[in-house]
Amino acid sequence: MTGLSDYIDKTLAGIKNNDALYRYKGKLLGEMSARADELQMRGLSDKKVILDLIEQEYPNLAEDFLQRQKKQKSGKSALLKGLSLITGFLLYTFVLTLVYLAFSFITEAWALSWLIMVNGIILFLVVYFLKLLGSTAGKHRYKTARACLIAAIMLCAVFVFLISQVLLTVNKSYLIFLAAVAIAIICDVILAYSTNQKFAIFNLLIALPSSAALIYIILSLLELISWHPYWLIILNAFLADFIIIILAISRNSKNSEKEEADDLWKEN
Repeated sequence: MTGLSDYIDKTLAGIKNNDALYRYKGKLLGEMSARADELQMRGLSDKKVILDLIEQEYPNLAEDFLQRQKKQKSGKSALLKGLSLITGFLLYTFVLTLVYLAFSFITEAWALSWLIMVNGIILFLVVYFLKLLGSTAGKHRYKTARACLIAAIMLCAVFVFLISQVLLTVNKSYLIFLAAVAIAIICDVILAYSTNQKFAIFNLLIALPSSAALIYIILSLLELISWHPYWLIILNAFLADFIIIILAISRNSKNSEKEEADDLWKEN
């Protein structure tokens, strides 16, 4: 049907001709022709009616084409980013391996030099997750950003733990992981408020007693404070939660009263 090609050309007239548009037009014409044949087989003989029906099924050709182009570009961009990441990681690992072997042969400290490889890869992953955190938070992908934040903090904890345990032989270095959990909880609250999350207050209410309990355990195990009466740290955290809840209820009450007053003023 000549009317189909005319409709396609007219609808896509505002878009610059290129190979992608040419292929898109050919694909559309094939689909529409097949649809026209199907309608004719069902008993429709009026070409104008068939053309009107097909036009209703394909109302926004220009928008559809632009969306397809956008998806293709984003797909290519993601592929290029993935390839550059893999290439960068392989080059980084190659250089890291050279440094590891050179240091090991020169110092003959094979029992400790493996830290160069392990911690080097950990540092690469930390930088990757921090970059991913920035991009996902900017795109309002809060759940992914939280996962990246926690992953980066825990990897840093592994990095510090390996150095303190293997290289420095620090006593009770396992407490680094408890400290990392406390830091992750606090940073999660900061992230929630910095990205204006609707229920950030719940993160805060959970974080206060959780981080207080972890800090209390860490300081007690390090014998910096006694177990009794410093368990009151946790109790004070719950008390702070209670105060925050009261303040939040009071603020919401004032806001609702203000909104009601504004509505009454508008009505009058």
